[in-house]
Amino acid sequence: MNYETYRSVFNADINTGATPYGEWDMPLMCRVDALPPSLVPYDRINREVNHDKWVHFCIHDARFMSLWRNPWKQLSRLQCFKGCIAPDFSMFWGYPRYMQLEAVCRSRAIGAWMQRNGCVGVPFLRWGLKNTYDFSFSAVEPEGTIAVGTIGCFGNSETRKVFEDGFGPMREIVRPKRVLVIGSDRSGVFDEARQDGIEIISYEGETARYYREKGVRNGIG
Repeated sequence: MNYETYRSVFNADINTGATPYGEWDMPLMCRVDALPPSLVPYDRINREVNHDKWVHFCIHDARFMSLWRNPWKQLSRLQCFKGCIAPDFSMFWGYPRYMQLEAVCRSRAIGAWMQRNGCVGVPFLRWGLKNTYDFSFSAVEPEGTIAVGTIGCFGNSETRKVFEDGFGPMREIVRPKRVLVIGSDRSGVFDEARQDGIEIISYEGETARYYREKGVRNGIG
């Protein structure tokens, strides 16, 4: 197997032209000022006729692994839409820390690749326990628009606490001007952010409708 084949197998080629950032050399996602009018989940883009929508990935990981396995093949489909939110690779607290780091690295790699290839890419931030903050909030240029996901988070006291505990530290590091919430924004952390002048935009209606159609009550967080 030659070097170029290795690059393809490990997706190393999507990092060509990226700006490495921080301790782990994650690809830096540049600051964007974006306000999507509406969203469509990645696994429905083939049926979506409204290309003014933005693509999101707050769905089960299995439904967007085609993007990770062969990003170049999927690029033209993504470019049809106004923009994309970086993928939400799941972070499970019980998993080894390196696997949680890998989830963040994958999101930044795909998100930065989108930005370099004609897609307006919004950084997506997902975190776990406190020991993930150092990498979960890394490689995102401050003072722009970011996205978070709360689908499935607020129906459980433990997952709600993890999300709310990390929201403040995220704000201190990333200093977002606007937060796109994929899911419910019914939390005091969002109320506090609004009071501090941060714009909070919730896409609860569309995602809730999607999961209702799928017969899933709380979705995947």
